[in-house]
Amino acid sequence: MTEEEWQVAEEALRLPPARVELKIDGYHVTITHALVKSMQYCLAIYIDNKFEAKWVIEDTDIRRRFCQKHTQCWISAKDKKALHITDKQFQQLKKKYTFDWYEPYWNSFRKIKAHFIKNNKTIELISAK
Repeated sequence: MTEEEWQVAEEALRLPPARVELKIDGYHVTITHALVKSMQYCLAIYIDNKFEAKWVIEDTDIRRRFCQKHTQCWISAKDKKALHITDKQFQQLKKKYTFDWYEPYWNSFRKIKAHFIKNNKTIELISAK
């Protein structure tokens, strides 16, 4: 995709309801708005007009290409203070109690664009409404 096409897609997604359709490495990808909370929207990704839960649960090609990765630790800095442990012990616990999860939701078009460019070879704009 050219930079002008990326700008067209971003402009189309500024306000809901909007929809951008892309052809990415043989997948038909739709980016649209989804309501997260009252009056708070995010950008949702659909592959071939659907999204299946198994794509984020299992390590699939679709998850790597299109989903946003999040990392979180069960132990916080506040917990470190309460446990009275050293930095080294805290780092070991952090490694043990850190987990990843994936979502088809994005808060930023810029992040979607960077992720798609990094993880896919061909991206074509089909439509931006």
